[in-house]
Amino acid sequence: MNLLAPSWPDLTCSPGDRLEIRWCLQPLQNTLPHLTIELVRDSLDGGSRWTIAENIQTAPESFVWTVPEPIPAGPGYRIRLEASGLEAASVSNYPFRISSQ
Repeated sequence: MNLLAPSWPDLTCSPGDRLEIRWCLQPLQNTLPHLTIELVRDSLDGGSRWTIAENIQTAPESFVWTVPEPIPAGPGYRIRLEASGLEAASVSNYPFRISSQ
């Protein structure tokens, strides 16, 4: 399982922006019933985690997320995918920033 997007450096999102999350499940396609998509934030205090969506079907291999208002502004955010029932997860390659409007 590979997280394909977002995966570019210097990305900044604001509340209300729509961010396409894309993945590829080719090797495990027939064995993954559902995905959980999370927003994780790297930090010195252990980080934070928010659930974006749960029980997402594996096809189509994308999900459009609207950045919500109550997410704290700052750097160090990543998208994380986890496959239900399996020890499979993937995290975006580059951290991104969420700005206050």
